[in-house]
Amino acid sequence: MAEENLHVVQAEMTRAGDVPALARFRELGDRSRAEACTAVNALAGRGR
Repeated sequence: MAEENLHVVQAEMTRAGDVPALARFRELGDRSRAEACTAVNALAGRGR
């Protein structure tokens, strides 16, 4: 794969809703997941 076609999308703390010890990070995880989904959708649209 050509390097210009390689993209990395990162989401953090996505397990915060499942792990009680990480509950205080749930808002961060939700926001991070939403931003990652937006990035993936934007990348998917570039291939058209």
